[in-house]
Amino acid sequence: MRYFPEPVSGWLFVSGLAIILALASYTDERYTKVPKWITIPAFFLGLIVSLLRGVWLSAHGLPVWILGEGNVLLGVLDGLLFAVAGVLVGFAIFFLIWILGGCGGGDVKLFAALGAWVGPYLSLLNLLVSLVLLMFCFLGVIAYRLLSGRRPLPSKNGRSPIVIRFSLLAATAVLMVSLWTFREDLGLVRPRAVPSSTEVSHHVR
Repeated sequence: MRYFPEPVSGWLFVSGLAIILALASYTDERYTKVPKWITIPAFFLGLIVSLLRGVWLSAHGLPVWILGEGNVLLGVLDGLLFAVAGVLVGFAIFFLIWILGGCGGGDVKLFAALGAWVGPYLSLLNLLVSLVLLMFCFLGVIAYRLLSGRRPLPSKNGRSPIVIRFSLLAATAVLMVSLWTFREDLGLVRPRAVPSSTEVSHHVR
C-alpha cells in the first residue's frame, strides 16, 4: 500500500511529526505539561495531511483507506474518516492510560492529535511499542539503582521515586513505527515488486 507519492513528501510528513514530538517532549520535560499551542495545531495539521493524502490516492486511481477506489471527493471523505478514526483511537488509548496515572492530560490531547496523522492502526501500534520501550526503561532504571547501591523501587516514605517521562518514550515509538511502516515510500528499502495480472493468473493455474 502506498502512503506518499514520492520520498520527499514522505520525509516532510515524518519531519513534521518529529518537530511536533520534539516540542511536546521538551515542554513536558521542562514544564511537566504539553500545552495546547502544540496539540491544537498538531490536530489541524494532521487533518489536512490526511485529507491531502486521500485526494492524492484517489487522483492516481489507488485504493484509499476503507472506501475503495473512487473520485477525489471520495478521497476527501476517506481521508476525513481516517483522521477521525485515528483521533478517537488515540484519545481512547491515552485517556485510559491517564485514568491509570500513566500520563498527563496534555499527553492525551497530543496523541489524540497525532491519531489524525497516522490513523487508527498505527495509533494502536504506537501504544504497543511505547509499552515495550517503557518496560525496557523501567528495567534499566531498576538495574542502575541496584548497581549504584540504592533501593530498586521507591520506599514507603516516597523518597527516590522512579520518574519516566511517558511523552518522550511515546514520541520515540511514533518515529520508530513511522519509519518502519513508511520505509518503502521513504526510499529506505527497495519497493516490493507488484506482480502483473499475467503473472497472477499464471500462478493461480
